[in-house]
This record gives sequence, C-alpha cells and structure tokens, in this order.
Amino acid sequence: MMPGRRLYFSALLALMIATAGGVLCNGVFFAGQPYQRNYGEGLIAWQAAHITDSARAYVPLDRYPFVVFQYPPFYHWTARALAELVGTTDLLGAGRAVSLISATLLCAVAGWITFQILPRRADLLGRTLAATFAAALPTAFYNFEWAWLARVDMLAVLLSFSGVAVFAARPDRLPAQILAAVLMIAALFTKQTALAAPFACLLLAWLIDRRMFLRMLITMGASGAFAFGWLEWWTHGQALVHLVRYNRIAFSAARAVQGILMNLRHVAGPVLLAGGAAFPVLRTAQRLMRRGRLDLLGATLRGNHRRRIIALFALYSTLAGVISLTFGKAGSDINYFLEWNFSLTPLVGVLLFRAGIALAGSVRLQPVSLVALVIPLLLLEPGFDRARDGWIRALHGPLAADREKAEIYQRMLATVQNTSGTPVFSEDMNLLFKAGKEIPADPAMIEYLAKAGLWDERPFVNMVRHQQFSLIVAIVDPDESAMEPYSPAVAKAILSSYELASSLGEYRIYRPRVFNGT
Repeated sequence: MMPGRRLYFSALLALMIATAGGVLCNGVFFAGQPYQRNYGEGLIAWQAAHITDSARAYVPLDRYPFVVFQYPPFYHWTARALAELVGTTDLLGAGRAVSLISATLLCAVAGWITFQILPRRADLLGRTLAATFAAALPTAFYNFEWAWLARVDMLAVLLSFSGVAVFAARPDRLPAQILAAVLMIAALFTKQTALAAPFACLLLAWLIDRRMFLRMLITMGASGAFAFGWLEWWTHGQALVHLVRYNRIAFSAARAVQGILMNLRHVAGPVLLAGGAAFPVLRTAQRLMRRGRLDLLGATLRGNHRRRIIALFALYSTLAGVISLTFGKAGSDINYFLEWNFSLTPLVGVLLFRAGIALAGSVRLQPVSLVALVIPLLLLEPGFDRARDGWIRALHGPLAADREKAEIYQRMLATVQNTSGTPVFSEDMNLLFKAGKEIPADPAMIEYLAKAGLWDERPFVNMVRHQQFSLIVAIVDPDESAMEPYSPAVAKAILSSYELASSLGEYRIYRPRVFNGT
C-alpha cells in the first residue's frame, strides 16, 4: 500500500475510534442523570423493582394499579442484578447502564464478526479498518441514542445479534449451535418480537445440514417452552395476556410503511452498501434455487466460510426489516429499527474492505476511487455532533441544556415528594418512581387498550372524576386538540375535575378543582 493511502487509512481509523468513543461518552454521562429521557423509562424502572413480586408483576388489570408488563422479564432481571452487583438502588441508572453495556458489546461483536469474514491472508490494516468501521458505524445511526435509555431494546438486539454471530462463525460446532440457540431464546425472553435471528439461523441450518437444523430447533423449542412455561406458571397464566393480548393494539399499515421509508431515508447508504456486499452471494443462491439445486446451494454454503456468513447476515437483515413493520403499532418508536440497522454493519464492513483492497492495488486514483475514500466519512458524519457533545460532557461536564433539564426535574421531583395523601398521576412516571410513589397507570398504554376495547377504563376514569389524585402531572397538555397521551374519557375527566395550577418547563401541574359549596 502506498504511504499516502496508508496514512489516510490510519487517520480514518483514528477518526472512527474518536467518533465512537465520543458518542459512548454521552451514555456514560446520561447513565448518572436522574431525569427521564424517554417516555417509559420510569415505568421500566418501576417494573424492574417489582419484577420478582408475583403480586405486582403480570397481574390482571381489573385491580389498582393499572400497569401492563408489556415485555418479558429478562431485561428487568438484568437491571436488578447489575444494581445489586454495584450496590445501588437506582434502577433507572442500572437500566441505562445495561443498555449502554449492551450497545458497546454490540459494536464489538459487529467488529469481531466482520473481522472473521475477511480473508486471513489480507493486509492486517485493511481487515482492522473494515472491522473497526463496522463497529463504529452504529454510533452514527440516528436511533443510537437508545443506547443510553432504560429500555429493553439494546439488550435484546445484543442477544439476537450475538447468537447470529456465534452461529455464523462456527456453525459446525455443537457448543456454538447450543450457545447461539440459547442467546436467541434469551433475546425472545427480553423482547418478544426478536424473531429475525432465530428464523435466519434455522433457515441457513436447514440448507446446510438437516441434523443441525433439528438440533437447533429442538434446543430453541425446549429452552423457550421451559422459560415461557415457567413464566406462565409463576404469573398464574397472566404472562401471555400481558405479552400478547395487551400488545394487540391499533395497527396502521400506512404508519408501518411510513416508518420503513423514514428509516431508509436515514440509513440508505448502509442499506445500499450491504446490498452490494451480499449481491454476488445472493445471485448465486438465486440461480441455484431456480434450478432446484438446494443440495448444491447447501454444499456451497457449507464449504465456503465467507459466503455462509454473508448469506446469513443478508437473511438476518432482510427478516429484521420485515419484523420492523411492527412499527405500525400504536405507540411505536424508532427503536423498532435498531436490529435492522445493526444487522447491516458487517456487510457494510465487507464492502468497505473490498474497496480498500482495490484502492491499495491501484497506482493512480480515479474519480470512483476518490468517491470510495469519502464514503466512510459520509456514513460517520451523522455521529460527529453527538461525539462532540460526548467529549465535551466527558472533559468539561454537563452542557447548559443538561443543567437546565436537571434543575427543572429536581424542582418537579420536590413537588411530587412533598405531595402527601392520595396518589399522583404523572405522564413522567420516573418522577413517581424516584419519589417512592405508586404508578397508578401508564397513560399511553391505558389509552391504547381502551381504544382497542381490551380494557375497561371506567374505574380509572372514576378515580380521576372523583379527584382521587392529589396531582396530575402532564407533559402534553390535555387541553390541546390531540389530547395525547390521554383517551377522550380520561382527558374529559381531567378537565372537569382538575385545573391547571402551574407550569414548570415542559411540565403542566393540575390540582383538584374547588367547587362552590365544597
């Protein structure tokens, strides 16, 4: 490789590391902040605090509090275990730490499997560059900020992605098959829609070796049946009600398509590059399938390590894209695209490696070569501002916006803590958890359930109408036309029985109305 290009590649490697490191510094900072950064963080922390209490977790919604446990318990157990390990009662911080550790390991696994794909005889700098790029690329994704939220997604993606990577690297080894199967079932026990990884691995196993397919299917089936059977027994049959029935809320196909297009707008580059890396392998597979030669396709994948891994990740990313159509469900967010985006990274690293090999072997740079040199910078660019803020937070402390957010939160927390007597109903459920108060209900979830006809909201509406809450803390004012996140009945009860007493930042504080003669 010519000295100038080696220097460029070395500088690019340093930039990747600096970008990823700066972005992750944000996670270290926010793991220690007390305020809620995403709707649902406080609910997750409250659920983690009660996940081992069969009288509180996965109980029928015909009793107070009206709280749905919409995810399996593995993330909650992990957050609890980490909190106990470090000796803290801060389950919000522990939950964020689980997500941050998961995201960091995810990046490392993406780099590792990319390094495994590339030919060992190739230049070490080229392999290291491609692997590091695959590891750093996720930190530039628009939805990577979920890496420091107390939500289940990053742990679920880590388990799924790691299962695929382990199986891809050593599919002929029985321990690898079992480990991959267990990891993917653990992912399902973290988030019940983590189906892309097991389906991709089972399909590849079926093509390569039917006995391998049966072993993995039996391992997944047995471990999954045992885990969910135990959970059903422990919750007296309520686990599936919470995990399945209460998740059957309104779905919009138009919203699902809009979400796919939105995500593609942000990750069009990685999608195209991943497609370019997988195209030769997929073209060969398509030709063999058209000829009905599945036996030859299986032999090809079984005998070629590189093609097998590329084919598996192409399958995985395709299925993850299909699963992300669940974005059409009411209440979904950009976390629904995390697994799809992460699954692209090894294939992007492979194509970058191929381009690097071509550049290293050319004497003169052509226009196409110059474009290839710029592509890594363009893909990392969305993460530069986030990395800058991360390094500032790490070296100089909180930003002005961080200090303002913390100040407003502390004042709101004091208001909630100083409210005695009847419960408090808050859209920011972290306020309730931090104040040591009960969460009466998840405002968004009860609205979705009532709209879908899955829950009778009248008992809760009566609680609001009869002023059984000392305060109602809203972030979106119920007086607005959208009335989010409240159902019409709840919003009407709030407006008739409570009045806006004060505002603090994004918070609106409602207190019971005083009627004449009372």
